[in-house]
Amino acid sequence: MIAALGRSDAARRILRMTGWTMVAFAVEKAASIAIVLFLAELLGARDYGRFVLAQGLVSSLQILVVLGAGPVFTKYIPVLRKESFRRAVELISLCLTLAFGVAVVLTLIALTAGRAAMADALVVPRDSALPIWLIGWVVISAGSNMVTTLLLAFERGRALGLAAAFGSALTVLVVPAFAHLAGLQGAIIALVGVEALKLLCLVGLFVAFAHRQGGPVLARPRFGDLSLMMRFGLPVFLSSAVWGPAMWLAQLIVSTRSPDGLSQVGVFGLSNTVMGLVILVSSLSNRAAVPVLSSLEADGRRFELWRVSRTMSLTQIGVSSLVAVPLAVATPWIVVAFGPEFASHWPILLIMVGTGVLLSGQTALGNYFLVTGRQGFILLSLLPWAAILLSASWIFSAYGAYAIALGLLVASLIRTLMFLVPFLAVPAILRTRDKPGAA
Repeated sequence: MIAALGRSDAARRILRMTGWTMVAFAVEKAASIAIVLFLAELLGARDYGRFVLAQGLVSSLQILVVLGAGPVFTKYIPVLRKESFRRAVELISLCLTLAFGVAVVLTLIALTAGRAAMADALVVPRDSALPIWLIGWVVISAGSNMVTTLLLAFERGRALGLAAAFGSALTVLVVPAFAHLAGLQGAIIALVGVEALKLLCLVGLFVAFAHRQGGPVLARPRFGDLSLMMRFGLPVFLSSAVWGPAMWLAQLIVSTRSPDGLSQVGVFGLSNTVMGLVILVSSLSNRAAVPVLSSLEADGRRFELWRVSRTMSLTQIGVSSLVAVPLAVATPWIVVAFGPEFASHWPILLIMVGTGVLLSGQTALGNYFLVTGRQGFILLSLLPWAAILLSASWIFSAYGAYAIALGLLVASLIRTLMFLVPFLAVPAILRTRDKPGAA
């Protein structure tokens, strides 16, 4: 990364954005990890397994609301903004209009036909209010994620830092109190309330930014931009529709087929949360890098784009390894802190820590293919990934959380190899194109 700094402004912009997003998302991630670990100890493995399934269901359903708008923002806003601020806002308005329509339809379906199915998946009574709160969580968190990505696309890292600090403080203060009062449902109600207040904060920050730019907050959507959504947003949406639901389905398979399945899902969820510490730096820097990488692609600086992506991948593997090694050594003692239901399954955490190192380098390569218009390839790479994960969860479901963790490790290794082959071939292709008379 230091070498890249001397060659272009791209790495400096990434580091600047990473610095702000590091503050924003690290504070937010630290708060969410603390709350999740607190809930694991308070609720026990079985109820915590319900919480993990609820979280996965929310993440999967919000994909339908967002419809791939986040990556569309990060890829096209840097380009459209060169035309005018209004031109970027037209795209934003189109994405928000589509998301609002989908949210209304999804809410109506969920409140009528889907409530009983959600209750059955979470193993709660069908008249429980929990599914209703989950629908609110889906819609509000989808809006929050869209506005967050919007600010990131405009490289407003400082604004994201303020919003993250606000949301994290509320999370740490409110969720434990509600969990003590009303258990699992109380924790979810508190999380929905915090997400709603955070959304209001993010919207206020974007409105203030738009006024400073002298442009509108919203504009009439340009429906010609639907071609961008179809050409780029649809494959990205389909990729998200494979990743999140596949993870949730793997956990649902184990919860229904494994002995004491909910507890096994709770064990996997705890290990997955700790793995978040391994991939924290890479996830933050990758989010910050996408707008900058998109600018390099728009300017035709393709070799620099490849070089920065390679540097980021290697750097992130190194940083995540520094975090992973002490975590791997301490895994038996980490899980003991959450009670005997978790303590005997410490090898699962070890597997997940190793998977985290693999994912930290893989994501940077995926971003390269995303900004260079290879979103179809990203989608295709997820199909064998999902097949391996779900097959392992089904065939070896008797082994509980081990089936998901090992399936995820093998699937991630295969997908990384699929990324490496075309990525390493890029320099030779670029040199061929640069030769006189090359097509």
